Amino acid sequence: MKAGDTIFLPRKVQHAFVQLSEKGKMIVSYLPAGKMEDFLAVTDKWTSPPTKEDIAKVFSDHDMQVVRAPLKVD
Repeated sequence: MKAGDTIFLPRKVQHAFVQLSEKGKMIVSYLPAGKMEDFLAVTDKWTSPPTKEDIAKVFSDHDMQVVRAPLKVD
C-alpha cells in the first residue's frame, strides 16, 4: 500500500503490519469499536518495543491471537 490507500478487512481476517520507516501514520476505524478501543488504549501507553510476552498478554486479554512470527524486512 502507499500513502492515501485504503483497505477493508472483515472481522477475524488474519493480517499484519510492518513499519518500513522510523516514523509513520495510519488511520484505523473499527466499527463497532468493541474491545479494540481498550486494546489501543493499552498499547498506546507502550514507550518501548513490547516483548513477545507483552504482545501475547494484550492479545489474549482482548480475544485475539498471534498466529505467525512477526514479519521481517530484508
